[in-house]
Amino acid sequence: MTNEERSFGKMALLAAALNQLQDESMDELKHAAFEVLLLHPGCDLRRWYAILCEQHSAELTDAFGKSPAATNNEICKLWETPYEDTASGLEYTFEIWAQCFCNEAAVQMYYDMVSKNGTDKRNVSASKN
Repeated sequence: MTNEERSFGKMALLAAALNQLQDESMDELKHAAFEVLLLHPGCDLRRWYAILCEQHSAELTDAFGKSPAATNNEICKLWETPYEDTASGLEYTFEIWAQCFCNEAAVQMYYDMVSKNGTDKRNVSASKN
């Protein structure tokens, strides 16, 4: 194996590791973004955006980098991105999830549904606080 082939192999491994790290960062951000909707019923895009920036800046930076303009653009795209909730098995865009969680009664119905179906692996009472 030549030095060039070894270098290429190392670069390929590094690229794969970076892609995996980016995927994990995006998964963490999506989970946090969903939790924001659950914990703050009635969120619209503006409020959701503000809460993400305020409470999850590390996840935003990990997923989108440090550029405010790029982050703003990517958060707006994220609003329209599908998210599959592992507790319910349902997949909707964050915008649709926000409409579903329009008030506390709707969020309670969600918790009741996942609890009754036995699909919620999280501590429901802890998630509601």
